[in-house]
Amino acid sequence: MNTTRNLLQFVMFLCMGLIAVACSNEEITDSSGPTVSSVQISATLPQETPLTRALPIMEGYKLRCILEVWTQGDTPTLKHRQEITALKGEASFVFDFELTETGNYDCLMWADYVAENAKTQNLELDGYTYMHYEDRFYSTTQNLKQVTIKDTKDAGLFNNDACDAFYDKFVLEKAGETYKSTAELARPFSKLIIKEKNLDAYKTCSQMLVSYKVPSGFDVGAEAPLSEESIIEWTRTDMTNTPADDCTLFSNYIFATSNQTSLDNIDLTFTIGDDIRDITIPAGVPIIRNTRIIANGALISDQIFEEDITLSFDFSTDWEKDIDAGDPMEEKPHVGSFYYKDGTWSKEYKGTDDNPAIGIIFALKNDANSTCKDDTKANYPDITFAEEEIQGWVVALQDAIDSQQAIITQELTAEYGINPYEGGKIPDVAGFKNTNIYIAIDASKDTAPITGLKTFKEQNATPKNTSGWYIPAGSQMEEFLKVYAQKPSGEVAELTYNIVGSQLKELQNLQQAQLLQAATYWSSSTATSNNKIWPRRFVTSKSESYGNSGTNGKTDCPASLRLILTF
Repeated sequence: MNTTRNLLQFVMFLCMGLIAVACSNEEITDSSGPTVSSVQISATLPQETPLTRALPIMEGYKLRCILEVWTQGDTPTLKHRQEITALKGEASFVFDFELTETGNYDCLMWADYVAENAKTQNLELDGYTYMHYEDRFYSTTQNLKQVTIKDTKDAGLFNNDACDAFYDKFVLEKAGETYKSTAELARPFSKLIIKEKNLDAYKTCSQMLVSYKVPSGFDVGAEAPLSEESIIEWTRTDMTNTPADDCTLFSNYIFATSNQTSLDNIDLTFTIGDDIRDITIPAGVPIIRNTRIIANGALISDQIFEEDITLSFDFSTDWEKDIDAGDPMEEKPHVGSFYYKDGTWSKEYKGTDDNPAIGIIFALKNDANSTCKDDTKANYPDITFAEEEIQGWVVALQDAIDSQQAIITQELTAEYGINPYEGGKIPDVAGFKNTNIYIAIDASKDTAPITGLKTFKEQNATPKNTSGWYIPAGSQMEEFLKVYAQKPSGEVAELTYNIVGSQLKELQNLQQAQLLQAATYWSSSTATSNNKIWPRRFVTSKSESYGNSGTNGKTDCPASLRLILTF
């Protein structure tokens, strides 16, 4: 009987063991991962975001991530939409959902900040019902191909890092087995930060209104801003309450492409006591995705700025690196700008006794219609310019010689290496090189123009990082005369001046400049006449001959001399 009882206990033990094994195997099967029809997608934010550095999440907000799964083809269908929020202090999300049909799908992701106590509700999109967290800064309910700014007059769009957001687009390849993937989200923005350079001026301002156009939204599917634009605006009233050393006027997250684009005008209105002051930063402020730009400028001032104000910039994909974008109110050079002794320029005359104008800008390297575009630093050996590339040409305010004089006392040959300018058929912008050859040829002869050149250079200092004064080549002289005056149709009492001539006349009225003589002027290029090489002259008479060029094939052929420099 004891044997029977022991046998029964042994059988029961075996049965319990089998059950335990069965349960254990079932648990292993259940915990091994998703079933064959399920998908698991993880999403992570850029590594430099505050959350990934274990910093506290922004007070009053939590991160929300949205996933949309679309079929591919001409008429995509939404197959899944899901919204989840991250745990406090986390910067990652995991989506688990069922997707039974095999094939390729477009997955769109969007992560942004919503209120910490954001309300939820069930919504329907293209026949698909999902749970939605109330949007805070960006409307997402149309779908992720039309994420838009929720309220363009929302003060929260400015000076608020809770406006940061992230996105990704990738293809889900469902082949019948379980699918797992990790998405790495990126920013769709450029962040613009505008600061006042002058702390004392900043402290005088009690209120600021800012207004400008930005892309109204972002298409995650196209990975590009929407074509529509909206005007965002903000009235800031807390400027007197900001930290003493913080002169930030405003910052804003702007939807941007991976290629550089630019903003339209940025309008600012400052309240300084009883004074209302309007400032416009002109169109051209650059933006590019995943770039943070900081611009410092003396914006709160008594100056009146014109359309020639620009923003110089640099850009980096290091979001945590502050990029100094320079002074947004710095003037860019224009044809006709006054050029000063210290190497600066301005459209309106601002010369002083200590910093007088020394010339007028008459051509710019970035002008596709100017021969200046063909000039390069290679034409100026041993000269170090202020910028990476030359910017333009400047004409002197006075002639280098008082009367018309011959520039050489001997015939030239090809061996000298002076560039030809055959009536413009052969362009020549190498005036600096040509001039140095003339100086070498004239070393023991002391002709008036070369002596005048040397004297003028000694008596009229030029800024460092420029070429210094030299005789313009044929194409440079032609470019100058084109913007100096209009070609008359016959004899006239006075030329009709273009922008450069008008500026010279303005300074002549101040007894600080000299208009061109009605004669001829030397270039440093050559021309061929009677199978011989001669320096080429340009006509500046008050007749239909104005702007013509040529040579009469004589060594004693006279002309005047107006020098230029390259900056």
